[in-house]
Amino acid sequence: MSLNELRPIYRNAASIIRAKYSALPGVDKVLNSLEKRLPKEPADPRVHRDLFFEPRIDSQQLSVPLTTAETVAQQLHKFGLLRLWVRVTCPNTEDGEAGTVLETDDSDSFKQLVASSCDHCGAHHEFSWEDCETVFAVNSSLDESEQHFNYASLRSTLPQVSQNGSVPQRFDLSRCESVLNGGQRDARTTREPALIALALQANHSTLDIPPALSAWWNAWVGPLLLISAYLLLIVPIVRYCGQWIGVLVSVVVLVGLFLAIRGQVQAKLAPTVIQRTALWGGLSLATYCVAVGSTGLHINAEAGQNEPWWSKVAFGELSEPLLYSGIAVYAITLLFVFSFDFQRGWFARAKDYGAETNKSEGMTTT
Repeated sequence: MSLNELRPIYRNAASIIRAKYSALPGVDKVLNSLEKRLPKEPADPRVHRDLFFEPRIDSQQLSVPLTTAETVAQQLHKFGLLRLWVRVTCPNTEDGEAGTVLETDDSDSFKQLVASSCDHCGAHHEFSWEDCETVFAVNSSLDESEQHFNYASLRSTLPQVSQNGSVPQRFDLSRCESVLNGGQRDARTTREPALIALALQANHSTLDIPPALSAWWNAWVGPLLLISAYLLLIVPIVRYCGQWIGVLVSVVVLVGLFLAIRGQVQAKLAPTVIQRTALWGGLSLATYCVAVGSTGLHINAEAGQNEPWWSKVAFGELSEPLLYSGIAVYAITLLFVFSFDFQRGWFARAKDYGAETNKSEGMTTT
């Protein structure tokens, strides 16, 4: 990837983050601030300090919640647009003395420092959280290798941000745990140097991020195919395979649909509470109507009292009103949910939000 492609890729990433975390206040401020820092040529954050992004500090400067700044930073890290850095200070530093011995985003460099003597005082240290500070920085390194977008990177949750300012190292601990995202090793049982080294290994080059609409479609394509196949095949299945098979297929489809929505839509798109309620209620009701309408399933009140309960379950003729009602409920539910996705920005095209912000500020000034 060249730096000429960095800005369009960033805008695609910003569109996804805006849509997914639309409920977090101040998302636009954080994303616009970071877009203004994107370099036009390769730059070292250790020289160009404005490339660093520290959520604890930047959230205060931008007047946004810390959770918003941390969430945006960690999502951009998953996309490869930000890299995690560590700043190590010599424990023997006196007040007013510059004791930074390392500032790096490379895991090997950090491991080498841990295993060698300190350049500042010559001693060998067992570095702890008090000596190590984590921070993010814009990824401005050139990488011409092709990096396909990993849709699994959309699976993220809100970070657990400590609000206890008297214990700043807790920020770094929770940040490293979130970056590892529950990897193969248990981060909570890993000591500080090893945990930081693992977190730095999670740095990677920038991914080829698609537009927000492509990410939305990737999450919905599975459930939509499952719904469409069920509506098309349920009547032939009942007619040629039997009504009990139709009921069984309906149950399997309903369970599979719930799992697909939970594993794809909820995990990747983070729908609102209203959307989730509509999905569960509307799709359940629609599946029930289609299943009953296609099989004529009903309770036979004339069954004997001494007969087992399942003997009261009876089948009848196909009920077109119920069948069409179920299809209508399916369509209404999906349109209702998709309208929320439209409002949140999943269907929007990436825009030059930074330019729009500058333009609006210029108009305000004049």
